[in-house]
Amino acid sequence: MRGIRLWGVFLVFVGAVHAAKPIRAQDQPVVRAVLFFAPTCPHCHKVINGDLPPIFDTFGGEARVWVNPDIPRADGAFYLVTNGTLEVLLVDMSKPAGGPYYDQTTTSFGITRDRSGVPRLIVGETVLVGSLEIPQQFPVIVREALAVSGLDWPRIEGLEAEVAQIPVEPTVVAASDSVTESAPERQPDAAADPPGPPDRPPTSPGEGSPDRPIVSPPDPPTASDSATAAMA
Repeated sequence: MRGIRLWGVFLVFVGAVHAAKPIRAQDQPVVRAVLFFAPTCPHCHKVINGDLPPIFDTFGGEARVWVNPDIPRADGAFYLVTNGTLEVLLVDMSKPAGGPYYDQTTTSFGITRDRSGVPRLIVGETVLVGSLEIPQQFPVIVREALAVSGLDWPRIEGLEAEVAQIPVEPTVVAASDSVTESAPERQPDAAADPPGPPDRPPTSPGEGSPDRPIVSPPDPPTASDSATAAMA
């Protein structure tokens, strides 16, 4: 299973899928988590495109990405990745709809400055930050939770309402096979600063540390309205 490519030139929207809503297991535990990301963040790129796909393969098999087709592509901030056993809501914190949830979790989960940045994954009461913590610890949490009763969405006010807006017949986001360019390497730095205002450039964190995103990433390219595809 290949990566879930969601940013910049990797983002491809396809036509509405005439199928049931995302599969949800009724007779087995489900683990649900939230991953905050930004399109310009190389560590987010690694986690989503490199680390999440094999985790989904391990726990439930291949996943699909679902979005609300009623929201303009340029404004979309929520991507539900699910295989029925594991569900991860990707939230683009650089968008007006996603940023407030990022800020809310910084306060409600008591996240300190040295751990403020993306990628930020919240599962249950646990906060994982960076491209080392997430792939190392998330599979362990998922395995332990599935062995008992699973884990519902983290306690983030308004989150479940956002998930509910992803309709019964949503749109699938598919990967573009024509683009394979990786995000640029960054030089090590002592720590990442928290997200700043839109006119401030990001710092350069070391590998595995959270990355402060640029608030206004480029709009996704024009997409085909006629194709239907599963997540590549």
